Amino acid sequence: MSLTTVNTTSEVVCLFVKQLVDAMERQDPHFRENTVLQFDGATYHRSGETRNFLSNIGVKTMISGPYGYDIAPVEMFFSGIKSTNLNPELIRTGKK
Repeated sequence: MSLTTVNTTSEVVCLFVKQLVDAMERQDPHFRENTVLQFDGATYHRSGETRNFLSNIGVKTMISGPYGYDIAPVEMFFSGIKSTNLNPELIRTGKK
């Protein structure tokens, strides 16, 4: 799982996946044989750029159906984050 403080784009997703795959490859050079990466249906996960990148690096993927919260383990983490105030001091974090 990764959180960013920038707008997520296909380029950001590809950079993250590249680092993830590099780390997984160091642990198990054959991880591609028994690993499938799960993505939700966000535009930047489904884009041609992302799909081409994933295909080129030989990673198997699946896209979850809409509102598939029960099959996405990361959603449990997100629900914990969303149930608390991550910015109690109201520090400005936006672009403006």
